[in-house]
This record gives sequence, C-alpha cells and structure tokens, in this order.
Amino acid sequence: MTVDAEKHIAFRPVKLGRDFGREVEIIDGIDANHLLVASPSDLLVEGETVEVLEGDKKTADKVDKAKSAEKGTEKPGAAKS
Repeated sequence: MTVDAEKHIAFRPVKLGRDFGREVEIIDGIDANHLLVASPSDLLVEGETVEVLEGDKKTADKVDKAKSAEKGTEKPGAAKS
C-alpha cells in the first residue's frame, strides 16, 4: 500500500523475493522512492486521502542505504566505517 503525490492510498501489486524472517525482499512493484503505509488499517480503501507523517531516523537510513545500493555506490551488506 503506497501513498501518491496527492496523498491518496494506492494498492500496488508487488513481487516478493527472499524471506528473511522479520523482513521480506520486494523485487518488483515498488522502489525506494515510493511512500509506504506503515501498519495500515484494514479499513483503508483505494483512493482514500491520508495524512503523511515523517518517518523515524532508522527508516530514513534504510532508504538512503537502499538508494545507494541501487546506484552502485554501496554494496548491499557492506559495513559502514
């Protein structure tokens, strides 16, 4: 479930990759630029208008790392110095 530029809910089909237990790899359907809904309610419907809240620092760091890996500037799983 994503949020578009007009702050409307959009359901997007995704293709799952590896299952890491608490996390699952998404290999197609969304990318690091999409806004995702964290802990969505079952009552949300396609096209509904929502309020976008700022994420936490940990989430922002994961997004930045993913973007760097996509560009090839950081290898996935590489240790930070």
